Amino acid sequence: MKKLSFLLLGLMAVMVAWGSNATADSKADEETIVKLVNEIFEFRYFAQNDRNLPSVDEAFGTKEWQETIKKVEAIDRNSEGGGFFDFGDNGPLDPWVYDCFQGQAKADHIKVKQLSDDTAEVKFRIKDDANSKGTPLRWLMRKENGFWKVGNIFFVKNDDMDLLKAMQEYTSTHQVAPKQEARLIYCSCAETQHGVPGASKIFYELIADEGTTPKVTECGKNEYPVTEKEVTELQQKLQELGVHDLNGYNQDDQLCGGSSYRIYMEYADGTKINATWATKQPLPLADKAYYAINSYLYNLVKSNKK
Repeated sequence: MKKLSFLLLGLMAVMVAWGSNATADSKADEETIVKLVNEIFEFRYFAQNDRNLPSVDEAFGTKEWQETIKKVEAIDRNSEGGGFFDFGDNGPLDPWVYDCFQGQAKADHIKVKQLSDDTAEVKFRIKDDANSKGTPLRWLMRKENGFWKVGNIFFVKNDDMDLLKAMQEYTSTHQVAPKQEARLIYCSCAETQHGVPGASKIFYELIADEGTTPKVTECGKNEYPVTEKEVTELQQKLQELGVHDLNGYNQDDQLCGGSSYRIYMEYADGTKINATWATKQPLPLADKAYYAINSYLYNLVKSNKK
């Protein structure tokens, strides 16, 4: 009897210790998640002005979320309006900040409820300079490879709309824009600064004519060889963005100062894509395409200079 009592006491001690560790782990996860939520909005704010950074979806979304949002974006490239998210009172909404676009969006009153070891529900109010009261949002977060990621977002204001489910239904009933299949043989991006004494045109070119060694040039001066794999990687990036939809885009707001931009591509089947703009508010796709091309070609030049 005495032996049994000691055994029970020992078992109870183990259970208490386990419970304390579980509570500590849970509290640590909650603190990690609260910190992460704030970091996500800090990242989003700075990423808007640094095109070399990944998107918020790429940096903080689960694999399932990233794949779904990419399908939605592929469909919406040909949309005349804002596409899937075009149901806000003042235009398209953003899954991460709803309609808080004034200044830096921040999360307030963050509450975390751990549902299991690798899932948690997060509720908070998203605020910006024009919305001090805040708009309620709800996230479902999951652990992937040991890191907390956002797996789903719910628009509480819109009857707790399940975005992941709604996007998956949307992609199952809409057709994705066709991709450009012919080989890329030329690609360039250029920025011309206006009102800056001594400023010159900044441009990069990829020249990949069939039967020749592909090369990248910097401002028409230095030439560096690149591989077919690198040409293919750039072409895939352009396909994913849907740059063929930009052909003929021309927006000139007659700016005093500032810069004008151009992207130009040629494919082996004779297809040409030309887009130019000088505006503070270019088509989002134009902005993404320019910085995708510029950063890729710049990095090719930089790697060859080492």
